[in-house]
Order: sequence, then C-alpha cells, then structure tokens
Amino acid sequence: MLEHEMERPFIQICIENQWCDDHYAQKVWDQRMMLNHDDRKMFLRKVSVIINSSHHETTLRLAKKIYHELAGFVNDRGAMQSRLTPEKIDSRKAFREETGQPIDEA
Repeated sequence: MLEHEMERPFIQICIENQWCDDHYAQKVWDQRMMLNHDDRKMFLRKVSVIINSSHHETTLRLAKKIYHELAGFVNDRGAMQSRLTPEKIDSRKAFREETGQPIDEA
C-alpha cells in the first residue's frame, strides 16, 4: 500500500474506533514528516499493521495499542528530532556507534 493511500484509512479507523477525533488523527499523520527517514519507515510499517489488524475483531486491540504507541512516538520523537541540529544528531549517532550504548534523548 502506498503512503498516500494509507492516510485516509488510518484516520478513518482511528475515528471509527474512537481512539481519537479527526483533528488529532490528522495531527498524528502529519507529524510523521517530523521523523527522520528510519523512524518514518517504522511509522508507516506500524500504520500498515493498524490498517490490516482493524479488519478483524481478534486483532483490533493490537491495532489500538499500536496506534497509542504511534501517537506517543510522533509527539515525543518527532518533536525532539525537529529541534536537534544536524550536528547534534550526528554526534549522538557517533556516540551510540562508538560505545554501543543508548543515549538519553529526553
């Protein structure tokens, strides 16, 4: 499913299942553009799971859980990444590669 084809089903599923209203569903979708390339790919993979899972009663709870993870992810990670300079992001990546340790991105 192409990215532009995912937007409407994602928003519609969020609203129909009362996970959020139209405005907030659209905000979550739009904030994906604040994520870096790898995080945006992860976002779209999870949206695909939400869309596919929502068609089956047995997996609807999984879709809801993933939606809430996504909403938090774009609010926290996207906002943080948009404030960091490219130099700061590069230094964090270098630190992680050299030490193998995660860094506190809060």
